[in-house]
Amino acid sequence: MTSNQEKLISQDDFISSCIQEMSKAEVYLPFTISSRLKREAIEKLEIIKGEILKAKYDAINREEEKLANLMLALQCGVNSFISELNCILSLKEGIFRRAWDFLVDAQEYTVWSYRAAPYNKMLLSRYEDLLLLEKAYFPKMVYLSMGATVSNGKCSICGSLIDECDHLEGLPYMGRICQIVDYNVVNVNHIAMVDEPRDKRCILLSFSDEKKENMIDRFTKEPIGKIKPEDRLKQGLLTEGIMLRFAETLEIF
Repeated sequence: MTSNQEKLISQDDFISSCIQEMSKAEVYLPFTISSRLKREAIEKLEIIKGEILKAKYDAINREEEKLANLMLALQCGVNSFISELNCILSLKEGIFRRAWDFLVDAQEYTVWSYRAAPYNKMLLSRYEDLLLLEKAYFPKMVYLSMGATVSNGKCSICGSLIDECDHLEGLPYMGRICQIVDYNVVNVNHIAMVDEPRDKRCILLSFSDEKKENMIDRFTKEPIGKIKPEDRLKQGLLTEGIMLRFAETLEIF
């Protein structure tokens, strides 16, 4: 057996072990499974993710792009399970907005995993499962979108202005997904409610009741605070929501 054959077998064994660990984590996804066991599953997945990252960086150093992208797919797959487990934990704790963000993270990690390994059709099935989870656990969301003018951002792969390089946003390159970074919002044109947002974390959080006496939480439909007398004179529905997020990006680099 040649060294290349031994290397291939070793890689196949590692990939199989990672997939097995993700399959084991699925056992702890149901809502009724204890929070303690869910946290233990997350800890095990974090260890596996560390091993995947090491393998990815080794592949990058050897300039083996196909292998680096495969490790990226595994990395995103593990992060998807971690995010889903955190979603359920947050639901159990009654922290519904955080639970929503974790669910969207899980959905997006699954998409990025498929982008890095488009031959894995099982990822499409997992994405559909996460959409069903969204319908089962959350009310239908109202998404917000902000129309704005932004300055030229930079490519996360090479650091050049995004319109001056050959990398395409959303595609994998040597174990990393190309993203537009370091852009600035110049001015805001409008805000709209949309069905297909760029970021599903930008949502309506609360709205006024019919009498404009209380603000109603979008997740629980329960009153969360009295409306000030001066605000009751405003026309139309009063709303609060997230229009733009500057939170940390997903771990896809």
